[in-house]
Amino acid sequence: MTPIFTSVRLPKKWFNSDLDINVNITAFVSVVDDTWSIRMHSISYPGWSSASFDNSYKQDLYELVEQGCMEKYAQEKLKQEDYVL
Repeated sequence: MTPIFTSVRLPKKWFNSDLDINVNITAFVSVVDDTWSIRMHSISYPGWSSASFDNSYKQDLYELVEQGCMEKYAQEKLKQEDYVL
């Protein structure tokens, strides 16, 4: 599994906030035969409490975080391939 450190911007309505909120993510990603495995280690909301999060958006949060991890993983793999060339 490859460690991934990235951030995503969450919509303000998920926190009943005036501004969108950046969250920092630490996860472990593995891809085998086009099957993604993403294991979240931590999600931090700098300056916000998770109690402020509207749980009706929980599934949306997971999907957005997974997408952010996939994008970061793909970017890192492309960088590795560029170095080999």
